[in-house]
Parts: sequence; structure tokens; C-alpha cells
Amino acid sequence: RQAIRAVLFEMKLTVAQSVQVEQFVFSVDDAYSLYVNGSIVRYDSTALGSITFTLPAGNVLVQYIIHNGGGGESALTIGGDFIDNMNVKFA
Repeated sequence: RQAIRAVLFEMKLTVAQSVQVEQFVFSVDDAYSLYVNGSIVRYDSTALGSITFTLPAGNVLVQYIIHNGGGGESALTIGGDFIDNMNVKFA
């Protein structure tokens, strides 16, 4: 049996105008990376709390990578902004 070392969650968005997004990390087991359009916004393995980042206008790729260094279970729980028809935000 081989462990999965990382899981990628991504969203492709079209953003009408630049918008700031706020997320709250409730729990993280191992570590996570957050990328916007291929640029790293955050890497963290211990800190819980607020993550604030900007989605630029245009086509945007938001990616969370959950790293599993120990080979066991790995999880990331976040909440916060959402996608609606007026403001493109990440949920």
C-alpha cells in the first residue's frame, strides 16, 4: 500500500474586477500551499487563522495543495468567502 503524498484542489475563475478574498483555516493536518495563477501565496503547516489574498481581474487559477508528509491521513478545513453572481470569491 502506497500513501498519497499530496492532493490538489483547484478552481478556474473569471474575475470581473480585482477582489480581496478572506478565508479562515480551521484545521490542517500536515501542511498546505496556496497558489494564485501559479504564484505561491502561502505555505503553512501549523498556523490556523485568517488567510487574505487578492484575486486579480481576468482568468484566475486558485490552487490549494494539501501535503501529506507522514503518509497517514491528511486534511485541510477552510471556510470563508464564496462565489456569487456579483463578487467572484473562493469558497
